[in-house]
Amino acid sequence: MNTDELLIVSGYDTQIDSIRDVCAEIGIAPTTIEWERANRNLIVILTRMFRKSGRPDVIISRGAVADIVERSFNDIVVLRAEPDDVDLLEVLAEAAVIGSRVGFLIYAAYASDFKTDSIRRILGLKELKIYPVRSKSDIEHTIVQGRQDGMDVMVGGGKLGKRIGEALNYPVLFVETGKRSIRGTIVQALAIIEARRGEKRRIRYLKTVVESVQEGIMTLRGRNCILVNEVLTAMLHLPREKVSGKDGIGLTMDDLDPALRRFLGKSKTPEEIIRIRNHVFLCRKVPLPDAPDSDETMLICRDVTEIRQQEQKIRLELYAKGFTAKFHFEDIVGKNAALKPLIAKARTFAATDANILIHGESGTGKELFAQSIHNASARKNGPFVAVNCAAIPETLLESELFGYEEGAFSGARRGGKPGLFELAHEGTIFLDEINSLPIDLQGVLLRVIQERQVRKVGSQSIISIDTRIISATNSDIERLIAENAFRSDLYYRFNTLNLGLPPLRDRHKDIPILARHFLTTYAARYKTPVSVLSEHDMALLLAHAWNGNVRELENVIHRYVVLNKTGNSSSLASCFDAATAPAHILRAAASDSQTDNRGTLAQVEHEVIIRCLEENHWNKQAAADKLGVSRATLWRKLRTCSS
Repeated sequence: MNTDELLIVSGYDTQIDSIRDVCAEIGIAPTTIEWERANRNLIVILTRMFRKSGRPDVIISRGAVADIVERSFNDIVVLRAEPDDVDLLEVLAEAAVIGSRVGFLIYAAYASDFKTDSIRRILGLKELKIYPVRSKSDIEHTIVQGRQDGMDVMVGGGKLGKRIGEALNYPVLFVETGKRSIRGTIVQALAIIEARRGEKRRIRYLKTVVESVQEGIMTLRGRNCILVNEVLTAMLHLPREKVSGKDGIGLTMDDLDPALRRFLGKSKTPEEIIRIRNHVFLCRKVPLPDAPDSDETMLICRDVTEIRQQEQKIRLELYAKGFTAKFHFEDIVGKNAALKPLIAKARTFAATDANILIHGESGTGKELFAQSIHNASARKNGPFVAVNCAAIPETLLESELFGYEEGAFSGARRGGKPGLFELAHEGTIFLDEINSLPIDLQGVLLRVIQERQVRKVGSQSIISIDTRIISATNSDIERLIAENAFRSDLYYRFNTLNLGLPPLRDRHKDIPILARHFLTTYAARYKTPVSVLSEHDMALLLAHAWNGNVRELENVIHRYVVLNKTGNSSSLASCFDAATAPAHILRAAASDSQTDNRGTLAQVEHEVIIRCLEENHWNKQAAADKLGVSRATLWRKLRTCSS
């Protein structure tokens, strides 16, 4: 036991000896002082002592001294080492030797519990009269009254009573507290101290927890603070000498801002936004019903500005998580002799962190390879951000790529916006159709690649980025360089490693494989059974030039599945684009349409488009998506059919 956890104030010298004997038997060494008179000098001395060495959990004393200590230190448990029944009987027996009429001075609070008749008979007394006392003046007055009442001897009144009796030459016996009572009181004190230790451990545990969070936290018991973390101390500018003084936490509700006190006083308001010293806080209070004291409440405060910043960060992280790569090398379909070494080369590139340029005609699968490279790289857990440079207007491309600050230009969203390079941090950014990049922006992009830093539009600060760049083009970049439409230094930054994807016409054997793959995929998506492609259908596919490459083939099969889902039993030939299909396919489509008496290919297309529009409530975009064509193509076909 720490010596500062228990203090014993002895009222007389012989009690000190008994206290020391009992403490030695128990094996403790508490702080012990001797003080007889209950006056303010004792409180001054104790206050100085506590300021120097800390406040004890328990103070043991007796009589008037215990009274004044308890009144002065209401946060400390005060136990009374009063005489027990055996101690009283021993003194009363001694008084019976002096005379048969005995007066007994006892504190008024205990007077009703004393069994006078029983003790009087046991001791053979003629009279045992109780004199209740409440104060020092009561003791002096009562002793005089007892003498006037004809009492042979008085018992009690402490050392003061004994001194008054000596002055009056009247026998007044002092009742000492025996070792049995002292021992019982000390044992009770040790139990309280152990309970306090448990509470202190709980508070230390809670303090460790609350110091690890970003919110400001305070626990209140009634109007007194029993725990406050450093975040709230700094947030509310609380007086540190009260938060972490030697006497523990001396903070009360009176030390809090008036607005916060009003909030804590509103029993039916669990949460409120409060302005304190030009700062706005979101404050919550949570009752602690399982706490040792049911009147405990936890106050939780957060700076609204910090909440906004955290929400912005979370939105950024969630936004970035939407940029994912879903394709892997295993998803690349085909058995072309050139495809296998191309995939092996791409896998080798994926193991590096160098920039890659993929070139190939539109629809050859450049993004498919880019996603596969990302998913096979060390950056696979980072974002994959795909940007079609041709799809973003030149006036917006810089702000989209690099972001902008609030107020950077007219129409800039509140709070600004992170750029796509920033969102691709620790991941991959895929720049498709880089041949469409404006020449002015190419210089900015070159600096970003060289420095690995971006500056938002309207910002004076720079942001470091760790982003791998995979770019793609469907044009001859070297021709653009010769025409001064593309910077050569930027081209060589992009072209550290390169992949050339073959067009579908050079992958003749892959056409049936891809067709069956797309047929299975879209049949499963639309949950519709579709017949396998016939030899006639395969012949049509193999005879087509596929200028749109794999994407065009996918669109044809997609259209075929959708049209068959509508119940039209459309032929494959009728699913080719009439604007690009060669004559023999148009003839095949016409032949098929005559067989089922449904008119020309254009009429079939018109019927399918109208039915699809009806199913989608004339939503042209939804119908175009279902048919696997662009909205412009859908609109053109409608105009062609109606003319």
